[in-house]
Order: sequence, then C-alpha cells, then structure tokens
Amino acid sequence: MLSRQQLFGKQPLFTMPLTEYGALTLRPIEQADDQPLFQIIERDREYLRMWQNWPDALQTYDDMRLYVQTSLFKSKNRQGFDMVIEYQGHIVGKIGIVYVNWEQQFGEIGYWLAEKAQGRGLITRATWLITGYGICTLNIPNIYIRCAAGNIKSRAIPERLGFNNAGRQPRRVIIHGKPHDDMLYTMSKKEWFNNMIYHITTRQAWEDAQANGTYRAPSLDAEGFIHASTKDQILWVANKFYVGGSDLVILAIDRAKLTAELRDEPADTNMPLDRDDLGLFPHIYGELNTDAVLKVFDFPPQADGTFQLPDDLKD
Repeated sequence: MLSRQQLFGKQPLFTMPLTEYGALTLRPIEQADDQPLFQIIERDREYLRMWQNWPDALQTYDDMRLYVQTSLFKSKNRQGFDMVIEYQGHIVGKIGIVYVNWEQQFGEIGYWLAEKAQGRGLITRATWLITGYGICTLNIPNIYIRCAAGNIKSRAIPERLGFNNAGRQPRRVIIHGKPHDDMLYTMSKKEWFNNMIYHITTRQAWEDAQANGTYRAPSLDAEGFIHASTKDQILWVANKFYVGGSDLVILAIDRAKLTAELRDEPADTNMPLDRDDLGLFPHIYGELNTDAVLKVFDFPPQADGTFQLPDDLKD
C-alpha cells in the first residue's frame, strides 16, 4: 500500500485541519481508517442503507480501501475532502465537503454516523464546523446539503443550523431502485457572515494573540468584557471610535466556538434596555480563544478617515 507521501509528495491536501470540539474530533481521513470505517459499515449496514445507496458499493474491505484512496485523490485535486468523526477517541462516522463545483460556486456536505452514536448532536456540531471552514477558509460561496424528503433525521441537521430550504425536487433521487423526492438546503457566504459576531482591533494585537493562543482587549481589564458587534453594527462602531485609525482588522468570530461567556447587552451596560436605541451588542466575558476567529478582514480607512465594510460583508 502506498503511503500518503508516496501518493502526493509534499503537496498539501485540500482538507480541513484536525479540529476538536469538546469530546468531538474531526480529522482528515487517512488510509489506515479504511478498516475501522468498514467495520462500522458491516455492523450497521442495514441502518445506513435505509436512505443511502453507497453502502451497497462497499461490500468488501478492498472496496473500502479503494474508497479511501479515491477520497485522498479527491482532496489533492481540490474536488472535496472527507473527515473522520471521532467521539471520545473512537471513530463513529464520516463527514466532509464531499464535492466542490468551483464553476457553479458551491460545495456539498455529506455525512453518516454509526447507529449507536446517534442522539448526541455530533453531526450537528460537525456540520457547523465544516460549513464555517468551507465558507471562511476555502472561500466556497455556497454550501449545500441534500436529503431524501423522507429522511427526517438527516433533514433536521440543516434545519437546526439555519440553512435555507431551497425546495422539494420531486422524484429526483433513486434509492435502491425507488424514486424519492429530494430536499435541497443552502447556506450562502452572506447568510453565514450575518450570523457571526465581529471585533475591530489592530493587526499587531491580532498577531500577538495568535502567538499566545488567546486575545485580550483593554476593555477586558477595564470593563470585564471584550466589545463585539453584529455585522450591521460594525460601521457604527468603526466610525465612532476608530476614524483615522490605520492597520486595523476585523475579526469574524463564531459564537458557537467561544470558550468565554457571551452576553447580548446594551453598548453601555449601565444603560437600561429600553433606553438604548442602538440595539444589543455581543460582549465576550473573558479572553477570546483564537480558534473561534474564522476569518480576518483587512479594514483600511477611506481618504477621509472613515470606513466602509469589506466586500464580503456588504449586503
């Protein structure tokens, strides 16, 4: 069996790096994963094939070995990638952006999980992480998830995460010879960035934070929290407090990955809610863990010292 180094040389693979989220771990699939993954498929074959055709194509260990090899080549060619799902140190399934269409600007997520690992929210959390990585790091403009209309468990994942239901496509998919309606769920870059929170800082402060693993703002010591904002509040903050500032960046922060407490409050926490017409601002009560920052935008001032949003954040 050829090693990954022999197959691909030193060229980096198109994949998501190892990611830990509590007891959940996502890591790039490796050739050595073929055996444990095949054992799960053998054990749970009837369960997995209820709504999928692919288990029928993996009847032998050699089939699975070739499948993993194909996955690695897919990653090399920037056509998608697969991640192994581990829970408490044990492999329990697979997820990935299994197909990327660069011309039509979308990537499609696929996932499966061992029967006994169901009910712990693993696929929901893994899908959230994969979506954020695909949009913010790989710059895929749209993420799709397709499910058979009758597959209620699978459909619950994108619905729970706020994906848009793009509609039912009658009799589009054939599962074990029978036609089924297909449901398409979508998440666009614009919609994803609308759900994130943001913090303005200097490039040097962010570089220092990356070296330390956490970010502290002066307000954390002075007020007990780090000021953040929604996307719609960024310009108000920038043009009130940072006019004329240079070498600034905007940190795009995933609420779900914060380790510190997050509260939505008035900009001035001493002001009653009914007297603040700016709306509530997200405040981070503790250091900002750098892995919660999914994207960093350059934020240069205009000629008059004021600011406009980066293109990816404009409506």
